[in-house]
Amino acid sequence: MIMMLIGFVALAIFGLLGAYGIYLLSEMFASQSDKALYTASATGGQQIEGAIRAYSAEIGGLPPATSPTSVVETLLATGYLRNLRPGVNYIEGATPATVWAISGNRAYTPLQDVNQCLRMNRVAGKPIDGPGAPSGGCPQCSDETFTDYPACIGTLE
Repeated sequence: MIMMLIGFVALAIFGLLGAYGIYLLSEMFASQSDKALYTASATGGQQIEGAIRAYSAEIGGLPPATSPTSVVETLLATGYLRNLRPGVNYIEGATPATVWAISGNRAYTPLQDVNQCLRMNRVAGKPIDGPGAPSGGCPQCSDETFTDYPACIGTLE
């Protein structure tokens, strides 16, 4: 009888340790997922920047910008940009030209919500709370103070 009691106690302890381990691992996997999203966004932006430079060097000017997505559409149509993923939030049936946009000197793709914005800025090593951080942790896209933050709230005009 005492052996059965010891067995149940051991199982309970192992169960609690297992649950705690799963909790810790979920944080690690979430962090890795955020890093992957950040890297995908940064890579997409770098691809667009390189394509604009190549287009400009060969054609002698910038691609036409009649709308925020027209630059990406032109780069894809002329072959200067290939294999561009549709941004961090893949939408079934979406194309890169409908998700990526250009505003001024910034390429952007929409985020899911404010929490994703906070996570992207955290991965980038930007302060999201305390002194020097934007109010709410995620700056407005129109705020010139935080142009070095990779993620922002609002639209770029």
